[in-house]
Amino acid sequence: MAVSATAAAILGLCGAYFGGMMIMGGVQFFMAGSWIGFVGGSIFFYRTQVRQAFLAFDDYPELMRLHLVMNFPLMRFQRMNLHPDHRPQERRQLEDSWAMTSMLASAYQTASPAIDEILARREQAMITELSKESES
Repeated sequence: MAVSATAAAILGLCGAYFGGMMIMGGVQFFMAGSWIGFVGGSIFFYRTQVRQAFLAFDDYPELMRLHLVMNFPLMRFQRMNLHPDHRPQERRQLEDSWAMTSMLASAYQTASPAIDEILARREQAMITELSKESES
């Protein structure tokens, strides 16, 4: 939400500046600019999180299913068929519902530390491999 707060502050101050240059005061323009900045920043944040959540679902389907089950135990995500032949169908079901997409974005929020750890281990293995190659 730092994106939303920053956008609200910047657009609010810009609105106050331009409103103050007019005959009217800047308060109304600050409020309008802040509102537009916060809503725009929130929409940008949500869309970015959804995009990242679907990328994580494509790369780490088991991990994302685990976090969906942990976050929403009553939704029966444990029955999700992640066999490679059925994965596109499961993805379409997630994409077709705004609620399911939001749940996936929420699961991504809790799964992102594990994904970061996986990527850090992969990076460390790559560094180790490259250092072995450069020594020989």
